[in-house]
Amino acid sequence: KAGSQNVTELRTITIDTSVPAPVAAAGSGGGGEAGGGGGLVPPKKKVVILVSAFEVSRNSLKYTTVEDSELSDELVIRNTGQTDITVGVSSSLGSDVLSLSADSFDILVGQQAVLNLRIAPEEPGIYNGNIVLTADSITKVIPVVIEINSRTAAASMSIDVPAEHRIVTEGETLRAQVTLFALGDQHDLGVAVRYFIRSAEGSLIAEEQEEFIFENQLSFVKEFDTRNLAPGSYIIGIEAASKEGIVVASSPFTVGRQLAASAPPQIAALSKYFAVSIIAFGIILLAFLGIIMHRRIRSRNS
Repeated sequence: KAGSQNVTELRTITIDTSVPAPVAAAGSGGGGEAGGGGGLVPPKKKVVILVSAFEVSRNSLKYTTVEDSELSDELVIRNTGQTDITVGVSSSLGSDVLSLSADSFDILVGQQAVLNLRIAPEEPGIYNGNIVLTADSITKVIPVVIEINSRTAAASMSIDVPAEHRIVTEGETLRAQVTLFALGDQHDLGVAVRYFIRSAEGSLIAEEQEEFIFENQLSFVKEFDTRNLAPGSYIIGIEAASKEGIVVASSPFTVGRQLAASAPPQIAALSKYFAVSIIAFGIILLAFLGIIMHRRIRSRNS
């Protein structure tokens, strides 16, 4: 299914199929003893591998609304494995921001459970964290971002990081297109803009601030330094505050590991030149030594 992800685990169980041995009939002849008594046939153990698996209806969650409002949503958790499971649920966001209808579900094979979500932050800002679902040794993490704007804000804002640029290597600069729109008949609108980077879990990594005065629209490219970021998932957030209120916007991005740097083209070409020169010199030297040896042999023979 689009937007969902299935996670699995193998579970091995051993079934003992030992059965009592049949009792032999008493012998009718003399001399020998009657047939022996009962017992167990040597055990035959059957190994069965069961797959624990569950599917979650969404891979990530993002909500945008205004202060003093409430949103509701749901996640559907389906048992797609071969054994019954208990799924534990937790959130790194406070219950005053995101509340969950339950902290665990017992789900039979082929059945599903619905986790209801209530989103109701009281203050404008950007809130992010994770919903974590676990069953046996399976863990599924659902990133959550909640953007809350002031009802009385005098502007709206957007941030654009193209999907193909949301993965950067360690130390690479991340660029985002930021656009502010004045609402209504606004002139010389002054805003204090705060930029920040947070981890997927919600920890603040870096922040900075600058101020602008604009009319109608302001658009610019903002660069974010990733040199101090370890590989992992993050969000960039922007909050623009004026005397009328706060507007916010965010975008996820990922820092990947930097591959071993290759030599610059000039150095690579120079290295190739030296390698060819050394080989040519070796060939000439061998030919020269061959000529000298040949002359010495002729001199001895004569």
